[in-house]
Amino acid sequence: MNIYQYLLLSSSVFTTSICYMLFVAFLPLEFSRFGISEVTFGFIFAMHPASAMFASLVVGKFMSSLGRKLTLAIGCCTSGLCMLLFSLASYLESATMIVALCIFSRAASGLTVSMVYTTSYAIISVCYGEQKQKYFSYFEAIQGIGSAVGPAVGGMLYAFFGFSTIFEILGGILIFLSPVMYFSLPSSVENEEETLLQADQPHSDHDPIQTSTPKVGYLLLIKSKVFTLSAISVALNLFSFAHYLPVMSLELKKMSVSDFGISLFFCVSSLGYLFSSLVVVPNFIAKLNQKKCIAFAIMMFGFTQFLVGPVFPIPQSVVFMVIGQFCVGFFSLILMVSPVTVMIEDSEKKFPTQKSYVTDLSSGVFIFMLNLGETIGPIFGSYMSSRLGFHTVCTMVAILLIVYSLAYTLMCIYFSSKTDILPIKSDNLSCEELFASQNPKKPSSLSKISPKHTRNSFNPPKKSNS
Repeated sequence: MNIYQYLLLSSSVFTTSICYMLFVAFLPLEFSRFGISEVTFGFIFAMHPASAMFASLVVGKFMSSLGRKLTLAIGCCTSGLCMLLFSLASYLESATMIVALCIFSRAASGLTVSMVYTTSYAIISVCYGEQKQKYFSYFEAIQGIGSAVGPAVGGMLYAFFGFSTIFEILGGILIFLSPVMYFSLPSSVENEEETLLQADQPHSDHDPIQTSTPKVGYLLLIKSKVFTLSAISVALNLFSFAHYLPVMSLELKKMSVSDFGISLFFCVSSLGYLFSSLVVVPNFIAKLNQKKCIAFAIMMFGFTQFLVGPVFPIPQSVVFMVIGQFCVGFFSLILMVSPVTVMIEDSEKKFPTQKSYVTDLSSGVFIFMLNLGETIGPIFGSYMSSRLGFHTVCTMVAILLIVYSLAYTLMCIYFSSKTDILPIKSDNLSCEELFASQNPKKPSSLSKISPKHTRNSFNPPKKSNS
C-alpha cells in the first residue's frame, strides 16, 4: 500500500472525526433550549460507542469472510447516510422526537463507524508488519487533525449556516469516498502470506484426517493476561476522556466562555493528540518497552484530570483547564497506540500460524474496549456530575487512573514470569512437535501423519515407538 492509498484510507477517519467533534461541541448548545437534561445528553453521547462496541466484535470475526475492502466501503457509505439522518434533528420542534432521532442516528452511526475503524487497524497491521506502530501513530495523527479542525471550522460554519448543513456536507463526502476507496485500495489488504496450522487432532485409524485446526476465538485471546490488561487500559483511556464531554461545554458557559471559545477549547486536546502522534510516539515511544509506556501514560493521564477539573488547590481558571486538555490529548494517543500494538503482537506471538485472523480479532477487541470506555464515560460523567459536581468527578477519575497504573505495573511484572498460553518457539517445528507443544498433557497420536500433512514436506514422517 503506497502513501496515497494510506492517506485515502485515513480520509474516512478524518471525516468521521470532524463529525464527532462537531457533535460534542454543539449538540448541547443547539438543543438545550428544549429543556433536555444533562443525563439525557449523556445517554445520547453513549449510544454511538455502545453500538460500535458490540458491532466491532462481529466485524472482527467476519471481516476476513466479507473482505476488508468491502467492509470498509460499506461502513464508509452507511456512515455518510447516518450523518444525513442526524442533520434532520434541527428541523424538529419536539424534544421527544429530537431525542429519539439522536439516539437512533447515533446508534446506527456507531455500527457503521466500527466497520471503518476495525477494518482500518487490521489493514494497517497487515500491510506494515513490524512498522505498524509507526503507521498507527500517523493514522491517529490524521484523526487528531480532524478532531482539531472540526470544532474550529465547525464553529464558523455553525455560526453562518446552522447545525444541519455541516452534517449534510460531511455525509455527502463519506458517501463519495466509499466507492473511491473500494476501487483504489490494493488487493493485498485482503490477505497476508501465512501458512495455516496443519496439525491434526488425535484420531483413530478410521477417522478422517483433518487438514487444519479450528480458528482462534475471542475467549482464547483474552486468556492472555497481558492482552487483557492492555485492553482494559484502552477502555480506561476513553472513559477518562469522555466522562466530561456532555457537561464540559455547559461548565465553560458558566465561566462566561463564548461559543467560539468553547470550540477552540475542544481543539486543544486534539493539538496535544497531534503533537504526540507526529513527534513523540514515532521517534521516542516506539523505541521503548510498550508495557512501561502504558503504565506511565495511565498515571500521567490521572494527574491531568486534576487540571481539567480543576481540582482544589488548583485555581478555577480556564488556563489550567486548557493545559489539562492538552495533556489529555497527549497521553491519550500513547494509550491508543501502545495497547493495540501490545495486543496484536501478543496474539501473533501465541498464534503465529493464524496471524492475519488474530489481527482482525485483536482489532475487534481494541475497538470494543475503546467504545466500552466511551459508552460508560458520558453516562457516568453526566449522572455523577449532576449529583456530586464536576470537580468531584474529575478527582474520582484521577484516583482511579493512578491506582490502575500501579496495578498494571505490578501485574505485568508478575505475569511476565509466567506463561499464559504455551507459545510456539519456532516456526520450523514439525507438525507433531507443534501439536505436542500446545497439548502437553495429551498423548500424541500424530506419528501416522504422512509427509504431505507436515509443514515441511521434505521431512520423512516419524515412526511410532508403539
